[in-house]
Amino acid sequence: MAAPSRLSQRIDSLAAGLTRLGSLLSMVTLAALLALVAVSVATRLVFDLSGGSLNLMVRGNIESSSYLLLVLVLAALPVSLGSGFVRVDILVEHLPAPVQSVLDRLWSVLLALFAVLVARLFVSEAITAYERSYVSQDLRLPLAAIYGLGAAQLALFAFVATIRVVVPVPHREDA
Repeated sequence: MAAPSRLSQRIDSLAAGLTRLGSLLSMVTLAALLALVAVSVATRLVFDLSGGSLNLMVRGNIESSSYLLLVLVLAALPVSLGSGFVRVDILVEHLPAPVQSVLDRLWSVLLALFAVLVARLFVSEAITAYERSYVSQDLRLPLAAIYGLGAAQLALFAFVATIRVVVPVPHREDA
């Protein structure tokens, strides 16, 4: 097998960097989500134990959780390309390496197309939300920004998936 070209190494390095960025965003978002849930549970417990007389609950916890979960899932998508989506290994591992490579590339193409389509929907919703000045119900966050962030994350995922068509992630042999 020929050594990877300098261009493919740079492309792979770009995809790896973007994937690390998604991983970092996922970890930060997960930590924020866990902290939010812990605070919600603790304040609810205080509320219940005080018979409702001490209300420390923060408004918008459920809404915040929903948006954090959206950011978490979308940020983790590029990471999942490297570590692998669910595969039926009992079938795939017995296929010849060239067939596995073709299937991986086909999967990356399909994921990139899907991400572009969903990003387009997010952009459309962001434009509508911006034009109508839509805000979230509890926290009054501008929905255009939330939809725009989702569109950007999906575009990033589509970009990384497209890179993985050209420079696939090598298969790891699980020990």
